[in-house]
Amino acid sequence: MYLKLRGDDIPAELLEYIPLLTDHARLMPGEVHYDPQNGEVRIAIIRFPLLKRRKVLPSKYDFNNPRHSLITVRNVHSCDIHAKRSFELEDEVQLMFGVRYSGDQMYLCSAEEEHGQPCYSITMAISSFDLEIVDLESESD
Repeated sequence: MYLKLRGDDIPAELLEYIPLLTDHARLMPGEVHYDPQNGEVRIAIIRFPLLKRRKVLPSKYDFNNPRHSLITVRNVHSCDIHAKRSFELEDEVQLMFGVRYSGDQMYLCSAEEEHGQPCYSITMAISSFDLEIVDLESESD
């Protein structure tokens, strides 16, 4: 899969698919790179293809077909990464609700919580919407 969305007038219906495409993904905290000079954040994830979108019940995913993917967010003017505990390079964090966008921010957080707060979260302030998600390979390849 290759998805690139850039601009200020992206239809809300299209933006709804970003969290769906990244929900339940696994993120390696050691594979999150913020380049403040270029205003870019790169996040390596393992995502699971969406099989069926549901409005009331949880959507269905193909957990037997993981995809190594790279999320690139551009036009980032600040990036706050919060970890409630230390993570080793090989640790994985499961995302809850995937990558979300609201106004001038993109946000993602872990499903794992400690005292009601996500154990891991990334908040990016952006000047304009520029997101790319690229599948690199599948684990079965």
